[in-house]
Amino acid sequence: MKKIQTSKVLLWVTGLLFASQLIAGNVFALLGKDITIFCYTIPSTGGVFGASAIFYYKKAEAENLSKGRLKLTYLRWKMTDVLPPETMEEFEREIGMIDEQFDAKLQSSLSEAVQKDITIQNY
Repeated sequence: MKKIQTSKVLLWVTGLLFASQLIAGNVFALLGKDITIFCYTIPSTGGVFGASAIFYYKKAEAENLSKGRLKLTYLRWKMTDVLPPETMEEFEREIGMIDEQFDAKLQSSLSEAVQKDITIQNY
């Protein structure tokens, strides 16, 4: 049985919370009840849902970059036996450029995630 990722559970739970607040707010409005509480809960749950979605997609992007780099390393290893030495040099140059692009993208994603400043707004 495959284990469900924590980030996916977080995304689903926050999405359900946000949807439930939207539905409850609309039902209360249709029934003519006081809906002032939903002025706070809808934006709050929407913000948390948006933050969890960004976290989930950034994590998936980093995982995909790591997997791509592993596949590239595997391709390099398999081609050393197949290609002649003169073709292998050109292949190594091209693979090196792709590897540098993977590395730059992965490093920028990681540094972006770590160096984000969190601003707390006090109202």
